[in-house]
Amino acid sequence: MIKCDKNSLPKDDFTLLISGGVDSVVIAHWLKVRYRKHFKLLHFNHQVQEANSLMEQKVTQFSKDFSFDDFCVVTRKDVYCKDLSENGLRQWRLERLREEGGSFVTAHHLNDVVENYLSNCLKGCPEYRPINEITKFNTFTLFHPFLKTRKKDIIKYALNNDLMQYVVEDPSNNETIFMRNWIRNKLAREIYDRNLGIEKIIIKKFY
Repeated sequence: MIKCDKNSLPKDDFTLLISGGVDSVVIAHWLKVRYRKHFKLLHFNHQVQEANSLMEQKVTQFSKDFSFDDFCVVTRKDVYCKDLSENGLRQWRLERLREEGGSFVTAHHLNDVVENYLSNCLKGCPEYRPINEITKFNTFTLFHPFLKTRKKDIIKYALNNDLMQYVVEDPSNNETIFMRNWIRNKLAREIYDRNLGIEKIIIKKFY
């Protein structure tokens, strides 16, 4: 089941950040079909790997098939972003959001919250809130209304609604040399397999 915190969803028009991964494709479809509220789609093409072009193609097709009139692609240019590291690209995206301003919704979910919490623990900061429902910047605000939705429910929704045809998974997600990917693919998976209920613990503690 897709769980949406209506208090963390903008009341006025907003823009959904859609990467082309299963999370954002599902949330875009769910909001379009179930919420029936006008919103825009914004896709960032990082242009750092072959999969990025395919992501843009799939997201563009998705926007056409489901009649999204307001759909925009922002392409990385060296003049805007010379640092192609994960952090550098994140800063580039944030800078573009600052320039545009407004309300932006992400598809972050419960598994992202768990990964952030585990990352904070490994850094010696377990008291830090994993992800805030609303994060305000000078010219824009990020909204995360799906933090109680489990990844497996997102995948189930995608399969039930024939959405996997629009999905392109980032191949770098499997590279465990990066701390976040190691947590996602190794540590968190081991915790889930042992059924330790970390999701319930985190929801009770932070949400």
